[in-house]
Amino acid sequence: KQKKQQLITKRERKRNKDLDTSSSDIEPDFETQTANLNARRPIRNLINPEIGDSQQENNRNKFKLLFLKESPEEIKRRKAEASKKLTIKSESDLEVDIEDVYNQSSPLDIPIRPKWSYDMTKEQLDQQEKKYISEYLDKICDNYQDQELSYFEMNLETWRQLWRVTEISDIILIIVDVRYSPLHFSPKFYEYCTDILKKDIILILNKIDLIPSSVVIAWKNYFESKFPNLHVVLFSSAKQIKHKRKKARKSGESSKDVDQEYELEVKALAAEINTAKAHRKLYECVKKIVKNQVDLSGWSKMTEELCKKSTISEPFEAIGKMNISENEVEIMDSLYFGEVPRVKYEHGFVTIGCCGFPNVGKSSLLNSLNGRKVVSVSRTPGHTKHLQTIFLTKNVRLCDCPGLVFPSLVCKPLQIIAGIYPISQLQEPYSAIRYIAERIPLIENFDLKHPSETSSQNNNDWSPLDICEAWAIKRGYFTAKASRPDVFRAANELLRMTLDGAI
Repeated sequence: KQKKQQLITKRERKRNKDLDTSSSDIEPDFETQTANLNARRPIRNLINPEIGDSQQENNRNKFKLLFLKESPEEIKRRKAEASKKLTIKSESDLEVDIEDVYNQSSPLDIPIRPKWSYDMTKEQLDQQEKKYISEYLDKICDNYQDQELSYFEMNLETWRQLWRVTEISDIILIIVDVRYSPLHFSPKFYEYCTDILKKDIILILNKIDLIPSSVVIAWKNYFESKFPNLHVVLFSSAKQIKHKRKKARKSGESSKDVDQEYELEVKALAAEINTAKAHRKLYECVKKIVKNQVDLSGWSKMTEELCKKSTISEPFEAIGKMNISENEVEIMDSLYFGEVPRVKYEHGFVTIGCCGFPNVGKSSLLNSLNGRKVVSVSRTPGHTKHLQTIFLTKNVRLCDCPGLVFPSLVCKPLQIIAGIYPISQLQEPYSAIRYIAERIPLIENFDLKHPSETSSQNNNDWSPLDICEAWAIKRGYFTAKASRPDVFRAANELLRMTLDGAI
């Protein structure tokens, strides 16, 4: 009886919601509407009215990833193109200018927190920031068509998290996935941190084990030459040998060949792949920045312990458990989150903010630095909902910011491959499969057989749908009723393997 009453109440609530949303006085919910920038509707109609509402403190959608929704017509068009043949890209087509992604002269700036004062009330500040973000989105809407824009964050609450982290931090870590370095590094954000906030920046090139060492060094040299004030540190996701052996086995190589092929590469990267040594390099970098203004002896001791117990894949469960009481944490937090302007390295503390796109490994980096699990990790973009603070030592605090997607002109399939958009929510994964297959020998690597026996193995005879069907057959993925190859499940698995570095 109680369950039945709950269902009746739920139906009534849903019925009342449908009636309310049909009224012209109520703005439509973002999740149920089609956002079309070409229609030039007021941008406020594209944002969930509940998001960012100071009266909705417990709203479950408050920190949700918020992107513009694609029209059903656009999704239908891309699904129809999934059966078109591949066009293999030449080597010159693989090169992309960074200006094509983040054009410095374009209106695609990042939203900067409006000027405020301690004399303002909470409601005044809230309304000012809402007005600012609405005008910011309108400006983008007026300058670009919906097909030109990439996915980018529209949730004011998420931008507020970034503003807060950058304000309270003395040093900012920008973490990028080295496989997509230009995509994950926003020059506008770098300028905002260095020119406006006057912060020191450290760039973490993460997941260096997933690409050749020569490419890692090339990216390191590129950032150091283009951004002279940038400190660059290499870090590893520690899945190197497993993924490369798995990848090679699927392409028909023996494990012996794999070991010989990557032996030199592993040796060249060993110092950076080793978590403890990367930890040491980050410590030295921070020490160089803060000089003698902060006592980093506790961090130094921690790095020494890590170096003694270090192996490439060993977890450091016993390291990083600092003896800090809850009372000490509250006192130290009050020094940072108080109602007075902060002074750099005040009270002998240093705060290091960790910023970046979703899925670049920010939370994993924090766990590595602490030598134990201090924050949860997930492949799903937007898993970290709110800024988190972790004391590495009594004088060093790490601040984890939720992943943020900055505005750019990069194509959406590449964003999907890079893990910026949740794969589980994709309505059309085949354009991303096309993007992969036209640039790497996906068919040869997985030894796929064309679903049609009359077709040849020439790559030009394949379409994204053919690839997904061939993979579904090979893996044994079939629909329940009709027993047809489950191409959607196959496409999702291929995209997840790409995200993990197995492709």
